[in-house]
Amino acid sequence: MNGGLGEVVALLVAWPFVALADWFKFIKRQPPGQQELAKACHGVGMLALVAYWFALSGGLVQFLNALMLHPGNPLQWIPVGMAAWGLGWFLLNARFAAQAVGRPQRTTMIVRALLKIAAGWAAWVCADSADTPGSAGWNLLMLALHVVAVWCLATGATKALLMIWGGARGEAYPMVAGDIATNEFDWDR
Repeated sequence: MNGGLGEVVALLVAWPFVALADWFKFIKRQPPGQQELAKACHGVGMLALVAYWFALSGGLVQFLNALMLHPGNPLQWIPVGMAAWGLGWFLLNARFAAQAVGRPQRTTMIVRALLKIAAGWAAWVCADSADTPGSAGWNLLMLALHVVAVWCLATGATKALLMIWGGARGEAYPMVAGDIATNEFDWDR
């Protein structure tokens, strides 16, 4: 390394922004319908992480009190931004995602959602059943497992519910033919 410690610090500071840009690039490569499904599920995932953070930090009331006492603290506004972004992504994309994903992909999405729920459940059980020695590193690992579990459970459940909510769609030709027949101009009517 030529830059030394300054380069390491710069790379560590840039890492979250590069990861976020790569995440958006990943979503943009998805086919239409699956983009919106990913956004809706990830929006609920953000809301679940905020709710889990509230559960760990003393609750919503304590957070609101701290926000009112110190409104200039930018760290206090991070959960508010995450909640607004997550809720916005869910509300803007959920309906289209439920309706846009077609028949062969719908089953695949449900299976993937069930696998994600199972992985989240396994991570939660693993984190809860482990003997806690009390070291800071061990506690951080258990917290990371809980965060992964919350994310997987929330996004997986949302994906499954959206795929079930959207329901099966009929064939396009009979629906269009029926629409044309009802709206077609006829001199005899």
